[in-house]
Amino acid sequence: MPRIERGICLLIPPMQSFLEDVIEDLLNQKTVLSDLVIVLPSKRAGSLFLKTIAQKLQKTIFSPKIFTIEDFVQHISGIQPIPHFEQLFVLYTIYKNNTATDEKENFASFCGWANTLLYDFNEIDLHLLDHRQVFDYLKAVQDINHWSSKTQNTDMIASYLSFWKAIHTYYNAFCDTLLKQQRGHSGLIYRKAAEDIEYYIQKNQEVNHVFIGFNALNTAEEQLIRALLAQENNSIYWDIDQVFIEHQGHPAAHFINSYKNEWSYYKNHAFNLISKNYKTSKHFTEIPCATNIAQAKYVGHILSGYSTEKLSKTAIILADEALLIPILNALPQHTKELNVTMGVPLRMTPMASFFEYLFKLHRNRKAKGFYYKDVIAILHQPQTKLLLENSTAISDYLIKSNSIYITYDTLNALSDDHGQHLDLIFKPWDFSINDIIDHCLTLIDHMQKVLISTADHIQREYVFGFFKIFNQLQLLNTKYHHIDSLQTLYAFYRDALIVERIDVRGNPYQGLQIMGVLESRLLDFETVIMTSVNEGVFPTGKTQNSYLPFDLKIAQGLPTYKEKDAVYAYHFYRLLQRVKEVYFMYTTASEGMGSAEKSRFIMQLEVENMHPLKTVTGNNSFNAPKSKVYEIPKTPDILDKIQHIAARGFSPSALTTYLRNPRLFYYKYILGIKEQNKIEETIAANTMGTIIHNTLETLFAPYLGEQLTSAHLDHLLSKVVIEIENEYRSSFKNHQFSQGKNKIIYEVIKRYITNFLHNRKAAIQKGTVYQIMAVETELKASLDIDNIPFPIIIKGKVDLIEKVNDRLH
Repeated sequence: MPRIERGICLLIPPMQSFLEDVIEDLLNQKTVLSDLVIVLPSKRAGSLFLKTIAQKLQKTIFSPKIFTIEDFVQHISGIQPIPHFEQLFVLYTIYKNNTATDEKENFASFCGWANTLLYDFNEIDLHLLDHRQVFDYLKAVQDINHWSSKTQNTDMIASYLSFWKAIHTYYNAFCDTLLKQQRGHSGLIYRKAAEDIEYYIQKNQEVNHVFIGFNALNTAEEQLIRALLAQENNSIYWDIDQVFIEHQGHPAAHFINSYKNEWSYYKNHAFNLISKNYKTSKHFTEIPCATNIAQAKYVGHILSGYSTEKLSKTAIILADEALLIPILNALPQHTKELNVTMGVPLRMTPMASFFEYLFKLHRNRKAKGFYYKDVIAILHQPQTKLLLENSTAISDYLIKSNSIYITYDTLNALSDDHGQHLDLIFKPWDFSINDIIDHCLTLIDHMQKVLISTADHIQREYVFGFFKIFNQLQLLNTKYHHIDSLQTLYAFYRDALIVERIDVRGNPYQGLQIMGVLESRLLDFETVIMTSVNEGVFPTGKTQNSYLPFDLKIAQGLPTYKEKDAVYAYHFYRLLQRVKEVYFMYTTASEGMGSAEKSRFIMQLEVENMHPLKTVTGNNSFNAPKSKVYEIPKTPDILDKIQHIAARGFSPSALTTYLRNPRLFYYKYILGIKEQNKIEETIAANTMGTIIHNTLETLFAPYLGEQLTSAHLDHLLSKVVIEIENEYRSSFKNHQFSQGKNKIIYEVIKRYITNFLHNRKAAIQKGTVYQIMAVETELKASLDIDNIPFPIIIKGKVDLIEKVNDRLH
């Protein structure tokens, strides 16, 4: 093998991994691996680096020191990172201490804009900007935006402008507070490391540092690495292919080309990019799918034909982590070994739904009780059924009683666990925020105890994840006391839920690998399946969560969406360098602007045409089976049931059901399956009809056999309101008919009945004779049908039988 200088990319035989190549080069240069400090982009890459050393050497040595870039920067600065949520608490304390009383916002409102401000603080420090210059520019922009010919601004505008003036104060106080505690946000740690790098170099002059596999460096990282590379015993390796580096405009090499051209290191060191794997034979397939679920199913379809050996050389790359759970459910049964590098997002677990409904239950509670939909929803949750054995019975009773608002006392009376577990869910949250958090932790503890007796280890992991969230909230609020309302607690809970993950145990070196895009750095596979390769997802597009305007970012060298797109391009093409087979999957169903468009990177592959790109529709494998005739054989038992119904009588509704839907007739009349009852918050059409029929029956019943007169009709009209209200109370158990839609329906019913009676009165006055013969009367008739050995009874209820001018109606 020809000698290659230290710090350059290497000539790689086809399908040799990048890390194998790096180690090979280090060994060729007689480097003592145990003496090295290796800096890598991720922990996964570090563990793989050690495994590759073991495979190459096949002998025992002391391991080199391996750092991720974040850990290395912390090591230099001596500062520990502060969790993001605690940053908000610290910043709010500073905000309160440096803001006039009449201008202070509550904590919930503050959090709405503070996250963006923290992001900008981080960006300013990561890129070593002069913060005073940046904030002065921001203030000047706002002054210009709110310039007016008036001599004086309004109080609101003056307050707004004073906020931009105070940002510099907030920043200084925030950084000073954190540094006194030897803690910092990510940007502050990087800035401190950049300031201390010369001191670190003096203390570690004999240490060999090797940086491997980086791409887009922030200013602090670039300054650190360049300072270390100025020492002859340090080196760097870039993972990129010759095709991209020679194509000056290729986005995958945007950053590395700039380092190659601008770093003084490369005046004395060759940048020989010898990797030529991208030109080797590859099979690319794009798979448009109608929906995300279709993507997940098609992933399972692809993997179903893979052997165990091929699965171990395959990676599923998720551009959208929301597909993780569907894909896990769609994996073929022969997938025995699996490793999920990214972890399972806690917000996608069943426990997340339970706590979402729990918060909704208590946030929507009114003085008259819990809203029935919230109660029913949480009673149907698996976690509730685990704690309350009679949760289904409670739900059935509430539906039967047709109660819209349900009190805690009502629920407690229905519970059969003496209120212990019911209290944990339904006891009103009328106590302090810290007590509410304690209450949730107690609820989680009881869930854990119940689950211990089961073999459901996954659910126990989920419960532990929620314990960590609420425990974190408890510690922060005990220390800072900023969460002062249920709404703010809920907002913080949701934010914590987004970032919290459950680690899935698996072998990172065997079996199918599932990961996000960033986790794929420095990893090479023979087969890659990329999902959600849609424009707006991969890359994300022109999203910007920052107060810093675009022109300021350009002037100060901060990354914009253009640089972020180049980062995505690098990760995309790096995955393709040593791969043999790639499937690009994307959705075609529009669920938002641009979401149905395939990624520009797929289009770029089509334009480059270096490798043929085949298209396969991702829905062909899921064609619905041909419909079959649904037959229910008439067994002796079914025939007996039909004869029994015939003896009782077929109603018009039963015959109509049979003609329209024989299967529904079978379920309803043969099997006796009833429709599920629902709480009737607004009067349904059938209930409305029942009230009208029953009211008219009650009104006309006293006059059976009599000839109606105008005086009779006047008497009936005087009783309409009383009888309608009586029927309301009988048929519509919820008495809420004095407001909203029910009030409108009540008035419609009253209008129907009064109009009917007024029409009768007017007809009588013109000479029409009405005689009431019967009301709500059931009629029957027997039919003898050839080839049926038993009589058929036809029955039905007639609302009103009367004589009109001696003619029966």
